[in-house]
Amino acid sequence: RFAELLGVKEDGEWGPLQTAELVHDVDDPMFGYGAEPEDWDGMDELSLSSVRLKELVVTMKELKTKSYNDQLKWLKRKKYVTMKEAKKVGMIEKTEEWEKRWRSGEDET
Repeated sequence: RFAELLGVKEDGEWGPLQTAELVHDVDDPMFGYGAEPEDWDGMDELSLSSVRLKELVVTMKELKTKSYNDQLKWLKRKKYVTMKEAKKVGMIEKTEEWEKRWRSGEDET
């Protein structure tokens, strides 16, 4: 059911997910990782229409100027906030919130 909510599974069939070669740049461990790492420095945030995307590009550019330890601190803070929000809405398995949302058939989305 969770995969269906994400839009990656429909009527029991897996959809748009596909595998890709993973890139890992040892010289840029924070930003040079993934199937298609973003070139944040090459992006012009002023050309973007979405305020959220503009803020993201500015944040990523600022992070690239920080030390690796500062980047990790930022990432850990983001992880904490995200996990807290996910737990609250029942997205963390084996929590009361998960049980309430998924076992009882209630879906508040």
